[in-house]
Amino acid sequence: MASPALQRIAAKPKLGTKVRPRPRPAPDVHLVTTLHAKATKGGVTLTLTVANTGRSHVELNFPSGQTHDVAVADSAGREVWRWSTSRMFTQGIQNRLIDAGATLTFVERWEPADQPHGRYTAVGVVQSSNHRTEARTEFVLP
Repeated sequence: MASPALQRIAAKPKLGTKVRPRPRPAPDVHLVTTLHAKATKGGVTLTLTVANTGRSHVELNFPSGQTHDVAVADSAGREVWRWSTSRMFTQGIQNRLIDAGATLTFVERWEPADQPHGRYTAVGVVQSSNHRTEARTEFVLP
């Protein structure tokens, strides 16, 4: 997978292309995104949760079958694992509705084969085109 800088470069439109501004979330949208990591000797369980703390439902729009992604970096900031690597996603647009007071949760498992013990940082991203959110957490690999 390309570095974040390369991804930003690749995402830029060609010269002469009309660029539509990204829709801004309504002021009454209140999404709280958290990422929890539970590390054991067998691996790390990563739980990405989006909670709708607002008074009305929120619709998340996804431009493909990929709804989220999770990456893990070592203490030097080098990415050592990404959930979406080597996965294929459908090209179909999808929507998910989160009712007021409800949550949307994604759980992924990382089984580090040759990673040394130590401190790591995980970053989870909800890939919604209209309410893109992310959260990060640190954990120690025993």
